[in-house]
Amino acid sequence: MSNTNMDIKLEDFFTPIHLKGKVSEKAYEEMAAYINAVDALARMTYQSIYLVDYFQRQFLYVSDNPLFLCGFTPEQVKDLGFSFYLQQVPRNDLELLLEINRAGFFFFEKIPVDERLHYTISYDFHLTQANNKNILINHKLTPLLLDEKGQMWASLCIVSLSSHKDSGNIEIRKKGSPIIYEYDRIKKIWHQNERIRLNEKEKQVLRLSAQGLTTKQIAASVFLSDDSIKVYKKNIFEKLSVNSITEAIMCSISYGIL
Repeated sequence: MSNTNMDIKLEDFFTPIHLKGKVSEKAYEEMAAYINAVDALARMTYQSIYLVDYFQRQFLYVSDNPLFLCGFTPEQVKDLGFSFYLQQVPRNDLELLLEINRAGFFFFEKIPVDERLHYTISYDFHLTQANNKNILINHKLTPLLLDEKGQMWASLCIVSLSSHKDSGNIEIRKKGSPIIYEYDRIKKIWHQNERIRLNEKEKQVLRLSAQGLTTKQIAASVFLSDDSIKVYKKNIFEKLSVNSITEAIMCSISYGIL
C-alpha cells in the first residue's frame, strides 16, 4: 500500500497520552504471563488480538488471525507497531483514529483510578488488505495495566468484522453497567444511552438463528407460528439497526447480548 498519510506522524498517536509514572522491569517480566494467556485465548477465537504498550510505544503481541494482519506476518505487524496504522488505514479513518484517541483518553482521565480497568471502548474503521480492498472492522480496546499514577500503559485490543456499514460507531461501556457512552463527532461530546435490550423470546430466536435454524425450524422448536418468528426477527432488526439475521448475530455478539 502506498503511504498517503505522510503529514500524519507517529507522534500524533501519543499526543493525548500523558504517562507520568514509571513502568518497572519487573512489570515487563510479569507481562510474559499476560502474553501467554492472550496467546492461548487467540487459539480459541476467530477474532484478532493484540497487546499495546503505550510506555515504550510498541505492540507487545499480535495474534496470527489474518483479519488484522493485512497480508503481513504477526511478527511484521508487531515490529511495525503504530506505524502499521499509518500504512494500512485509509486517510479519513486515520483521522478518525486520532480523534478517538483524543476523546477516549480525555474520557479515561475523568474516570476514578480504581474503576479504570472496568471500561472498554469500541469503534469501527477500515483496514486495507493485501489485495488493496478495504474491509470494515470493529476494534475494542480495554486497559490491561496501569502505571503507578493510575495511567493506562498496556491495553488489550480485539478485532473482528464490523456489523455496521460505516466507520465510527464509537462507544464506551463499563462492566456491569447498563449505560453506554456514545461519542458525537459533530458536537465532540459523549452522550449517555441505555444498552440495547432484547427480551427473552427475542434472545431465544437469535440464539437458534445463530445455530443455523431456519424460521420454520425455529417456529417448530418454540411452538410458535412462522409469522410470530418473523415478527420477533423484525423487532430484533429494528432494535439492533440491522437488515439481516447475519448482521443481527454479529451485532449481538459485539454488544455482548448473546
